[in-house]
Amino acid sequence: MGLLPPHNCKYIKYFPKAAAGGYLLTSAESGFYNCIAWAIGKTNNKWWPSPYRQAGWYWPPNIRSDVSLQSFIDMFSQEGGYEEWADENATLEDEWEKIAIYARTGVPTHAARQLENGSWTSKLGVCHDIEHAAISFLETCACGESSYGHCVKIMRRRRREASPIPPSPL
Repeated sequence: MGLLPPHNCKYIKYFPKAAAGGYLLTSAESGFYNCIAWAIGKTNNKWWPSPYRQAGWYWPPNIRSDVSLQSFIDMFSQEGGYEEWADENATLEDEWEKIAIYARTGVPTHAARQLENGSWTSKLGVCHDIEHAAISFLETCACGESSYGHCVKIMRRRRREASPIPPSPL
């Protein structure tokens, strides 16, 4: 893919597969949004389920507010138009935009969105957005380094004509 590891993303040390395989910084650091917001196409606040409403955080009121895989599936389905399907895979398909939900011990931790070129885009905490070649780049490595766990669900929606998310300035 030709991605080169930069030296100034403080969170990349938690993802040794991304550091080894290459990634590209695609935004400046920002604490205004998180990976779930980025995956759904929003950058005005953080998205995470909670029974308590807090400034700067959002979760759709019609979606259950527990931190479960089903809550995230429901949210991506109802808010983003994503669907589950039998042949779940991370392969690039021109007509489909895909998201990947990661979890550790069954608890969701992260989401990434597939780009039109087949690579994936993720928001790393309050750090940068990155482009990475594979879902596995943010999964747990064999050496036990900290990460988001494993991809446990891939959902898809028909690709829109224009990208719903404008590029973030560096």
